[in-house]
Amino acid sequence: MTPNPAFQRTAFAAAADTILITTTPEPTAIADAYGAIKTLVARGRREGIRLVVNMASSEEEARTVHARVERVARAFLNTSIEFAGAIPHDPAVPHAVRRREPVAVGSPYAPASRAIRQLARTLSGEAAP
Repeated sequence: MTPNPAFQRTAFAAAADTILITTTPEPTAIADAYGAIKTLVARGRREGIRLVVNMASSEEEARTVHARVERVARAFLNTSIEFAGAIPHDPAVPHAVRRREPVAVGSPYAPASRAIRQLARTLSGEAAP
């Protein structure tokens, strides 16, 4: 019997120092992100879980999404989810997908590219979110 791929991914993630859960502002994506967090917590992981909000219309929207996830995680899982950052909705991203290249390569000055670099700096400890 082949092991469940979702189980394997969760086990792999649980071994990491920092786990980035990525969501969008869409309700189904938020529910999926919470489900992933719930699974990690059930496997004993309570620290180092951070949320990235992709395709956000603004920093405010991203922080609102984080606040919702954080509130539910605290209430039902007794754990805190840190805000890692926001990647804005950016037309350069679908163009990069069609060109089959990373947006940061094809459009290095696009808003999404700048946000990805900021996220990398934040995760490496160079800057606060």
